[in-house]
Amino acid sequence: DAVQTYGYTWVASRHTNDPWQQFNAADVVRSGARGKPFWHAEATGGPLWLQPQVLNRPLEDGRSSDDKDVRVWSLIDMTAGATGIMFTRWRPLLDGPLFGAFGPMGMDGSVTPQAEMAGKLARWANAHPDIWKSHPVKGDVGILFVQESADFAAIQGLGAGGGGRGGGEGGGANGHTQSVQGAYQAFFDSNIQPDFVSLADIGEYPLIYLPFPELLTQATADKLRAYVANGGMLVSEGCPGYFGDGGRVGTVQPNLGLDQLFGARETYVQFTPDLLGKLAVTIKGKPVGGQYFLQEYRLAGGAEAGKYANGHIAAVEHSVGRGKTLLIGTFPGGNYFRNHTPTTREFFAGLLDWAGLKPQVASSDAEVKARLHRGPGGTYLWVVNPTRTARSVTITLPEKFQQAADLWQESGRATVSDRVVTTTVEDRNAAVIKLE
Repeated sequence: DAVQTYGYTWVASRHTNDPWQQFNAADVVRSGARGKPFWHAEATGGPLWLQPQVLNRPLEDGRSSDDKDVRVWSLIDMTAGATGIMFTRWRPLLDGPLFGAFGPMGMDGSVTPQAEMAGKLARWANAHPDIWKSHPVKGDVGILFVQESADFAAIQGLGAGGGGRGGGEGGGANGHTQSVQGAYQAFFDSNIQPDFVSLADIGEYPLIYLPFPELLTQATADKLRAYVANGGMLVSEGCPGYFGDGGRVGTVQPNLGLDQLFGARETYVQFTPDLLGKLAVTIKGKPVGGQYFLQEYRLAGGAEAGKYANGHIAAVEHSVGRGKTLLIGTFPGGNYFRNHTPTTREFFAGLLDWAGLKPQVASSDAEVKARLHRGPGGTYLWVVNPTRTARSVTITLPEKFQQAADLWQESGRATVSDRVVTTTVEDRNAAVIKLE
């Protein structure tokens, strides 16, 4: 709220070249910026040689970068809505442990293929001013970020097998972070656009996913009840509000009156993340992975929606006011972060069906990501191929268009028929298609 433009650091060499992480970094900032411009203020265009984050990782996992890496990383930033990109430095540092790091220029100041690509991207971006008047559409689903839940997980070490902050199996803040990021990955892997949402903005989304909600304040619980009563659809992971204001355990669970919201009462709870790494539940007849803790229920107005292997109730759905809820007694987000099982991914994708929603764009290739931008500059379809082979793909849109023109790929060909765009995207590249 205090700034007009927000910037962020994301250096693939310090993390990974995994596409979900590249998108996630930008999506977190786009969501937090809440409509304000944001820039990738520290991007990478060169290697990182001897830092501990890169040791034992393959060269292509962000440890070094060629011109195609610079291309696809920059285009992912733009696809996610960034309107400015700056490299951490142009010429790499010559001194200290970061010698040679990050810059797209040579250490002698010479122009490299990476620098040439950066220049090509800059010239193209500035030659198409209308593109930047349009922005990513609102996501298909909101992942609710609750500050007190994140804080409490860090302080108490919830999710840690050994009990300390950040330690052990699933540890500390990692339990919350992994649940949030796992939910993001699961939607992303089905080409469903997730936004990270603050409590103040949940009314803008028909479907909200609430990860790792162990501590909630009464004020947060009240806002969730109001959201559902007004027509919202809420999916919550297990033990919601188990700890209330001040970190005190509620004697009735779910706590804070949430038993009425979810139509369920706890009959058993187990906080043993070291034993539950392979927890399985069945939700609406399909296997889903769980993680960290488990909570069993009896019905208190809701309907059974899932079971554990012992036959006890693991999930409950309930209608309240004009909305509905789905309570899951464990943590599918954390499980997907660790295991990436297809059935858990399908569960997350199926939440849109549960809510009566459809993704705004659908890709025929799970590894090729598509995002829609709208605004005064027009309508654009961004199609990113982060793989190392060219891909032909069809993208299904929410409405009909009559013309499609690829503004970026020099050899790009895009056609549109009714609601379907067909294109081929080069390896580590993107198509930027103007739709009319």
